[in-house]
Amino acid sequence: DGPSTVDLQNKFNVFDLTKVVDDPELLPIVFQTLVNFTLQMGMVNIEDPKVLLFDECWKFISTNSQVASFVEYAFRSLAKFNFASFAITQSMEEFLSAPCSAAILENTSNILIFRQNSAQSVASAAGELQMNEREVAAVQALKSINGKYSQFLHIERTRNGKTSTLCYVIPTPMSYAICTTNPRDIKKRNDLAISEGNLIAGIKKFAELY
Repeated sequence: DGPSTVDLQNKFNVFDLTKVVDDPELLPIVFQTLVNFTLQMGMVNIEDPKVLLFDECWKFISTNSQVASFVEYAFRSLAKFNFASFAITQSMEEFLSAPCSAAILENTSNILIFRQNSAQSVASAAGELQMNEREVAAVQALKSINGKYSQFLHIERTRNGKTSTLCYVIPTPMSYAICTTNPRDIKKRNDLAISEGNLIAGIKKFAELY
């Protein structure tokens, strides 16, 4: 057990659980450590607004009940420590099939839905998300044009009802150069990193050219 490399004063902390997410014995241990860190951070910096983000959340809440319990707790209770909890998933159907998904949705005010791969995926999620026909049609018509924009439907739920808005994510040249997942553009960026001498210079050059 060596000294910790985690600093509670850091403004941005990322924990990659890729190597343990499929290990039923190790995942709860690692996750409990992260739970303790998160709660400690919340108690130390109560007044500071904080974001707790669960990427590929469906996998965590579907594979381990202890992990699912904490994710549910985060959405139910961590707001009192000034946390805003977010769950990100590419699989709406698998997320909604998890036992604790209903509790998460009950404590969620904002839902952002990007373009889905199939109409079936939207149709199966419509009931759980209480989407009306207009919202279902809007999601089914969402578009994403590489390097230009991605549409998404923002559903906001309040005590007085809900509103839904069609929104656009429009990347700047620099943000697109950093975040693109397009294989062709990644290759161009990597080639520029080689010719420019380093990755940062390659990203800047890509942003200038494309």
